Amino acid sequence: MHRDRLTLLVYAQLGLWGYFLFGFGPVIPILRDEIGVSNTVAGLHATMISFGSMIASSLYPRLARHLGRGLTARVGMAGIAAGVAILCSIDLLAVTLTGAFIAGGFGSLLVTGSAVILRERHRARAPAAITEANAVAAAFGLVAPALVAGATAVDLGWRPVLLSLVVLTAALAFTLGREPVPDGVAPNRGTEGRLPRNYWGAWLVVAMVIGVEASMTVWSSDLLRDEAGIGDGASAIGVSVLLGGMFTGRVLGAGLARRKPIGALLGALFIAAAGFVVFWTATTPVQGLGGLAVMGLGMSLHYPLAVTAAIEAGDGHPDLAAGRAALGVGTAAALAPLGMGALSDLAGIRAAFSLVPVLIALAVTSLIVFSRRPADIATVER
Repeated sequence: MHRDRLTLLVYAQLGLWGYFLFGFGPVIPILRDEIGVSNTVAGLHATMISFGSMIASSLYPRLARHLGRGLTARVGMAGIAAGVAILCSIDLLAVTLTGAFIAGGFGSLLVTGSAVILRERHRARAPAAITEANAVAAAFGLVAPALVAGATAVDLGWRPVLLSLVVLTAALAFTLGREPVPDGVAPNRGTEGRLPRNYWGAWLVVAMVIGVEASMTVWSSDLLRDEAGIGDGASAIGVSVLLGGMFTGRVLGAGLARRKPIGALLGALFIAAAGFVVFWTATTPVQGLGGLAVMGLGMSLHYPLAVTAAIEAGDGHPDLAAGRAALGVGTAAALAPLGMGALSDLAGIRAAFSLVPVLIALAVTSLIVFSRRPADIATVER
């Protein structure tokens, strides 16, 4: 695969989004104490990111049609910078929630457009390119929490860590503006027509795997603490182990993703299921962290390959297909952790995790049904 200048720029912009998304997680408890609100209210910041993503993803096909993919990507980067600047400006709940909402919305434009641009640039190698791009996002996501912790420890606070995004996204937006971006189909056809019925099978796979990812990211530390015997502070390492597995899997799995994307996705779902069983039944720290590492390896290929399959199943309407897939991402990211939290309140954290195998089973079933049609397999794996 030829990683040209545009490809590397798209990798970089997804890396910056991963930096914000995973760096903001550790900021939420700090922000909670600064503003003086409850855990539930502080958690609304994550909800606002999801809501912003849902709204923006529904608008993406129209924006790509009228502005073109390149300008839409630059708008997304500028919006992330604005949202982060607002988020870091004042310790006032209405302001920080607004910043999270804006950053989430424009971030969705960036992520959705990145998948489409890589698909148009690399075609048959798109699964590998999208997998590599998400590996970069995971790598940046691993760095950001460490920087937040370090800056907080030396009394710099979390704001300089996130505000660095304002400068970086502005520089990247200027650079991307000088690079021609492939539109693939004519911009004025980007939202015409209907998505085929078979597309929604691929869409469901995207939504289910994001539901798994969001649930594990939010709640895995609670099970480690309550059931596997890890202390409050150390339990947060579980998310880093999960992200480390995802980064490793994306680096090692890019070639497999190019050759057999549907088979690789199915195998990754089963690997994640096996890792989840180890994690779910954990009674010791080693078992819990080991299960998360294996699960991260499996989860690494879920989103990149699922969203690629959804775009390919769009029957010549990649922008519309990517926008609807992003809507599924935002919906799942908002609802799955919320549902698990409600189950945890009713029956305990271990019982709440019964939602995860249900989501995996739905993803596997939908993938098998979706990929059973020969035409669709040929389209995705050509």
